[in-house]
Amino acid sequence: MTSNMPFPGIVGLGTNDMSLVVQKRYPSFSYCTISDFRGDVEGWIHFGSESQLFGRSTPLLTSPANDFYRLSFQGISVDGEDLKLPKKEALKSAMPDENVWSINPWELCFKNIDNDPEINFNFEDLSFPLRLINTWLRVSDVYCLAITRTTDFSVFGMFQQRGVNVGYDLENKQLRLKYVDYCPDDDDEYN
Repeated sequence: MTSNMPFPGIVGLGTNDMSLVVQKRYPSFSYCTISDFRGDVEGWIHFGSESQLFGRSTPLLTSPANDFYRLSFQGISVDGEDLKLPKKEALKSAMPDENVWSINPWELCFKNIDNDPEINFNFEDLSFPLRLINTWLRVSDVYCLAITRTTDFSVFGMFQQRGVNVGYDLENKQLRLKYVDYCPDDDDEYN
């Protein structure tokens, strides 16, 4: 499939009949992307027996109403405090920098992130800590929280998945996440 976007095409990985995963009846797939603050990206995608399925897991849910995979999202914690969503001041109060900027679409931007709090995405059976590179986006001379509000449904975005091997075990209905220093190649062995 081609598009008018600045990339050569799109590969469907969802649950509908147009998906490559469904058409080929792959029991699993995995991907990994590594990028830096400059935005340079490299990565791998593996299918079937070549899938890299390792790391901690959370149930992978599907819905007949759409073609998306879903996770049982339990909430966000900042420095161990569970937020009662929606709560917009917890990160701001945990940051030592008194100056806060907004740069559209980013609501919380700071000059200094040296003492940033620990932010975890909490899923069923899995607490996933965000690293600096998965949390902050450099915009001009400040760092902005790379998490935005939504009024519709939430997406566990690719920005938060950088440096993570993400394994979709479709047979066992599990999503596996593990931080990696580099994306595993076909010959790499991980556990």
